[in-house]
Amino acid sequence: MRQPAQGLFSPPAEPVPAPPAPAPPRHGKRYLFTAAGVIALGSAASILSSTVVNVAVPDLQVAFHSSITDVQWVLTAYLLGLSTVIPVSGYLSDRFGTKRVYLVTLVAFTLASALCGLAWNLQSEIAFRVLQGLAGGMVMPVGMTIIMRMAPPEERGRLMSILGVPMMLAPALGPTVGGWLIQVFDWRWVFWVNLPAGILALVLGYFLLESGRLPWQERTIDVVGLFLATPGVALIIYGLTQASIHGWGSAQALASLGGGFALVVAFVGWELRQEHPLLDLRVFGDAGFTASIVVGVIVASALFGAVFLMPVFMQEIQGKDTLQTGLLLAPQGLAAAAAMTISGTLSDRFGARWVVFCGVLALVAATLLLTGITPRTDNWSWILITSARGFGMGFAMMPNFAAAYVTLPQAAIARATAVANTLQRISSSFGIAVLATVVEARITAHLPAVHGLAGGAQTVAATTIPPAIRGAAARGFDDTFWLAAGVAALALPATMLLRRPLPEGERLLAESEGRQAQHPPLDARTRFIFAVLLVAALAFFAWTIAKSLNWS
Repeated sequence: MRQPAQGLFSPPAEPVPAPPAPAPPRHGKRYLFTAAGVIALGSAASILSSTVVNVAVPDLQVAFHSSITDVQWVLTAYLLGLSTVIPVSGYLSDRFGTKRVYLVTLVAFTLASALCGLAWNLQSEIAFRVLQGLAGGMVMPVGMTIIMRMAPPEERGRLMSILGVPMMLAPALGPTVGGWLIQVFDWRWVFWVNLPAGILALVLGYFLLESGRLPWQERTIDVVGLFLATPGVALIIYGLTQASIHGWGSAQALASLGGGFALVVAFVGWELRQEHPLLDLRVFGDAGFTASIVVGVIVASALFGAVFLMPVFMQEIQGKDTLQTGLLLAPQGLAAAAAMTISGTLSDRFGARWVVFCGVLALVAATLLLTGITPRTDNWSWILITSARGFGMGFAMMPNFAAAYVTLPQAAIARATAVANTLQRISSSFGIAVLATVVEARITAHLPAVHGLAGGAQTVAATTIPPAIRGAAARGFDDTFWLAAGVAALALPATMLLRRPLPEGERLLAESEGRQAQHPPLDARTRFIFAVLLVAALAFFAWTIAKSLNWS
């Protein structure tokens, strides 16, 4: 049948806009969970490398005839490599496809792990750790991108819970695994432990993962943004590390932080003017993503600082060895992994808001339990505390990650993941640096100078504390945990801003019209709850500051 001709009663013909890119095909649940398992396996090796090497520092000192200050660069080098490469992960995923980038980074990470175990002096060890960090920094964000692109919003919570298992288990089991490997073999095996997992993940990923490449519009990489973001993030991470060691007023910390923040400010100004930025900061225009980032930054700052202090307390105040410490921290990872199997399903069914709220509340309560630890705290008490913290982590972290992507279009996921991982890395380093500084100051306040321990946390880490004054040093840790609890509580009101996935019909309609689906504004009830929680959280934070300073 002929179409009617254009005439007086029809408007002039307008150019027809190009149809939006077709949505990726829906995958079966079997493939989704298989792919999530493969990615979790590769991520476990990368995350394990962040903690398993810590216990090898004394052995590395002996092997390379170096001071502890020099050997600390083995840890710092990995962290710098990790943070440097995360900002560019989104661009590479879009340009070359997530599967290709994921497999290449697994190959590089596995080879670098082998080289770390073959190092012949400290300089070669540091160089190989940088390479390992550059590869390992890509594994987690690219893996998260694969998951988020494959799964519809209503199934992302359960899949992220699978991916979150190594995030919870690896930091908790790292010291245990490292201590056992050193006792049975030697320091080289704390690097070679990554080889089986890396090779297995590589083989499974090659045969099981799809290409994951979206239609690409040819454009060059944002070189200016790259040379602003990469050194900027690296300098901030390095500066925070130096602040926790030498103090916030040290030249190392001030110069690195000042230069890093200057580069990041210049980077933000540059990126906002670019049509095709390296990191698309316009994702913060999405209310769900912004709310998730706020919750994640606050939780990471409080969580990782306390995670850093707990093993220090066990070893230096209570005199436990590395293996005992690792076994007492293991329930935290196990409880988190178990909680994720529940929290992922609940967040998919009811939305992440109240699931994450319960997780943060449990994390605050468990951190308050830490304010009462003493040199005589028994193992069962530690198991209770670490299990409670693990439960809170399992309900708070991965459901919150999944909530960040409920309305983002497919094309924005890779860049958004890079933004989220970069901010989490900075906030966790910031939390460690702040709490390390606070515990040093509080130990100094509690330990009189006549005992020769007024040097604070750094002296605690290097000295066997006489039993007579361990209680005084323990009070410095208790004061610091009050502050950590107060910081964690600030995330409670932010959980009310999290969104749940839109109905599938509304989402598909937005995609067919070439626009991004948007959530309606928060209802009056939610805004009221947010306001009440905000006032309560700020009051609680002020009270914990007073408690940490012994004002009350």
